[in-house]
Amino acid sequence: MDTVEVCKQPMPEATPFDADPISTASRADIEEQIQIFIRRQDVGKVTQLKRALNSLVPIASLPDDLLIEIFALYPYAEDQSRSKFDPLIPTPYHWLRYTHVCHHWRHVALQTPILWTDIVLINQNECIKEMLIRSGQAPVEVSSAPGRLAPMDMLKICLDELHRVQSLNIRVSPGVVEELADAEYREDGQLESLSVSLGSAYPWISDHGLSEALGVFLTGVGSRKLKKLQVIGIHLFPNLTPAFPLLTSFSWSTPSPRLAVNDFLYFLQSIPSLQVLKLWDVFRPHRMSAKPTLHTSLPCLKELHMSNEYLPYEDLLPYLHLTRDASLNLDVHGVDTHSHLMSFLSLLHSAALSNELLAVELIRYENSRIEFKGWEGAFSHEIELGRAAPIPKLRLLIELASEFEDSMHVPDQLLEALPVATVDYLRLRNTLNWHWYSAFAKMRNVTKLYVAGELWDVPEALVFSCIPPESRGLNDPELRLFPRLRYLRLKEPENVQTAPIFAQKLHGFFVLRL
Repeated sequence: MDTVEVCKQPMPEATPFDADPISTASRADIEEQIQIFIRRQDVGKVTQLKRALNSLVPIASLPDDLLIEIFALYPYAEDQSRSKFDPLIPTPYHWLRYTHVCHHWRHVALQTPILWTDIVLINQNECIKEMLIRSGQAPVEVSSAPGRLAPMDMLKICLDELHRVQSLNIRVSPGVVEELADAEYREDGQLESLSVSLGSAYPWISDHGLSEALGVFLTGVGSRKLKKLQVIGIHLFPNLTPAFPLLTSFSWSTPSPRLAVNDFLYFLQSIPSLQVLKLWDVFRPHRMSAKPTLHTSLPCLKELHMSNEYLPYEDLLPYLHLTRDASLNLDVHGVDTHSHLMSFLSLLHSAALSNELLAVELIRYENSRIEFKGWEGAFSHEIELGRAAPIPKLRLLIELASEFEDSMHVPDQLLEALPVATVDYLRLRNTLNWHWYSAFAKMRNVTKLYVAGELWDVPEALVFSCIPPESRGLNDPELRLFPRLRYLRLKEPENVQTAPIFAQKLHGFFVLRL
């Protein structure tokens, strides 16, 4: 009580305000003192007392290290209301709000370099410089603003600190690429992740000068330490690109000109540690192109993602030696004949697909596309494939050309050509109105079946799979499509009401709750 009584008395102006009495005072005591010093127009004392008042808030008891963790997570929180309160603050910097909440929060933020390391090239040059100062010597990440080109003046400010830039993700114009090639960089760079994307206003630029400039830039920024590289819209030439001894992830998309498969195999030899390879429309689809002469082994590869016409696959896959653990994510478009489809499918067995699959999902889309997913692991009947499932061993998206004939047989051909004899979990979406029986007949080990689509298309043989022979009075084993089936889940679209029609197929054998 003595301390509280002292705090209630007006304090001499010449005496510095003691922090201890403030820390033990109540909210009412401090608010009373604030009113006294407001009347005296003593701004310094009012500010000091208001900070003491803030210290009584429960959140003020959090340790600084925990507060920093909360600040670091704020940019990743989804809050659609932020733009209403911060109309003048660009979206990438909405996290600056917490530096204006109170003196203590601002002090903690300014003294924590790691909070200032995510630099988005959207504000004025002075803002970029200030963030580089506040980040101290911590590694920084630099990126273009979403949908905008990176301004060269801001980019140069960051590249002056390239020795501590760990990630660089920029969207650029051709002129910026050439300027980047002309700049000089320190040799002690720590750049581990680099993404260079050509702006959408320049989709068909294909001159060798731009490719050479990119090669010079890659060499200058320290390509020998890169672990992740993404290039979008700019062509690469093997003789102009440096080696990448530590690179584990490489993504490349280029509209034109496309690369010969043999040149790309030569390029891959400079990436011995590659684990993830992503390619979009990179190769020429010439039917009479010369066969590759190189065989490239990728002993560390875990994921291959590729989208291209079907012909380059025939040139690439036989010469690209993958490990048995590698997963394939292939988007094949322009398939126009059954022979081309089967020729492509025959390549998959030699591309790390010798093991049988235990879970399969087959989807038909309206725009002549068929998607196949296969996993080597067994799943519970309750799992939702595509959302809760891990990365599939094989994901195959086939887009049929308009001249493709008799497309209803494509699911049959997929299941006949791929290792699905031991499948335990089968998930079908919009595929049962195709020629289904011959394809599913060999999948005798299915115990879990999920069917999504219009239920009037569900065949009676599928329904009989759930009914014991003694219950249905039928002796024909061929009518029981999946003899080991234990779980059946049927789901139809919300805008389709075919349950009454489907119920007529049950013939009174059992009641299915829809």
